[in-house]
Amino acid sequence: MVSILHLTPADYQISTWSGGQTTQLLLSPKEGSYPDRTFDFRLSTATVEVEKSDFTDLSGYHRILMPLDASIRLNHLEQEVVLNPFQSYFFDGGDPVSSQGTCQDFNLIYKPSYQGHMSAISPHESVSSQSRYQFIYALSSLTLEWGKEHTKVLQAHELLVLEQASPLQEMTITFSPLQSGEQAIAIWTALK
Repeated sequence: MVSILHLTPADYQISTWSGGQTTQLLLSPKEGSYPDRTFDFRLSTATVEVEKSDFTDLSGYHRILMPLDASIRLNHLEQEVVLNPFQSYFFDGGDPVSSQGTCQDFNLIYKPSYQGHMSAISPHESVSSQSRYQFIYALSSLTLEWGKEHTKVLQAHELLVLEQASPLQEMTITFSPLQSGEQAIAIWTALK
């Protein structure tokens, strides 16, 4: 059985951080707290508005970060990593990381008891996964299809959360844009 949660920008929480603004799309459990670090996972987008910034210490969590609109440079463990739009990067939340460049990014922060995945989805792409949680963040209007009779339309900046009950089944989601174009239409994120 799959439970479905459809969130829109009216459901999100916006706050500021030292380098810009962050929009919390989802925090689990709901009664958890990001500032108190009493959560299992968190999905968010953020604007990086300063040329140089240091990432928040999130010891005890893993992170995956993806810039959405511009390249940034990360300094991580004495190495420089250039991240282009729609490239994801995994790191330990306790590692000191700094960035150079301004962008909007997409973030998944999660406890190490999970395995996280993140990728940008092109028009008409399909993704198959046995993950307990799958998150689809629409970058533009799109239609999702999975199973024999499940279809859902998402508008830009809406989030769909699919949670599978055990036993986990292989699930294939097909992404179809509502407008023509070749750019990424969604960010697919999963937790096993």
